[in-house]
Amino acid sequence: TSCPPCAAHPFEPSGPSTPRAPLDVAPAGEVVFEVRRGVPLSKLFARLGRVIRTKADTLTVAEQTDLFSVSHKVDEFDFFISHVCSTPGSKKYLTLVMDRLGPAAYVSSISVSLGLHAFQASCQELPQFGTDLTVSFWELLGGVTVAWVVCAFGHVCCRRTCCFFDCASICQHDASLKNAGIRSIPSFLRASRELVVLWDERYFT
Repeated sequence: TSCPPCAAHPFEPSGPSTPRAPLDVAPAGEVVFEVRRGVPLSKLFARLGRVIRTKADTLTVAEQTDLFSVSHKVDEFDFFISHVCSTPGSKKYLTLVMDRLGPAAYVSSISVSLGLHAFQASCQELPQFGTDLTVSFWELLGGVTVAWVVCAFGHVCCRRTCCFFDCASICQHDASLKNAGIRSIPSFLRASRELVVLWDERYFT
């Protein structure tokens, strides 16, 4: 049976934890601020979406600590990602890349293709390779190459864009922090400018 949407249904704490004072004795606002942590888009997409492809419950305590260090405290989220844990991470990564970087890739591709067209029309025509395309080979190659480059590396320019992604925004190695993070999900949603739902056939199963 596939698991439910991670951000919509709490998961049970697992693994060893470091003892600490219960967080629920503190004022609610302070607790929410302590556990409200966002993941920069530059880190979410780094290394072909390593964070997105990670299964937190299969990690050691040290690896869970390293995963949590990817996030940092934020006042609000640019967007909140709701997804299903059992959906392949690569599928979620490609979907998010198209959603977040797709428009920039499209604009960059068109701009480069038009630039190459203008250069050949006004300055010098580049060598042709006997193709029967209605557009120049260089315009096509330049546009496609730039689009791929933006999709692969565009996240480097998104260090200030932060999102909620459960396995990195919610502490996995400390039971108290993990429970506090799960209880604070409604407040995280209210602190988000946008909700992104990675919808698939598993979402309501």
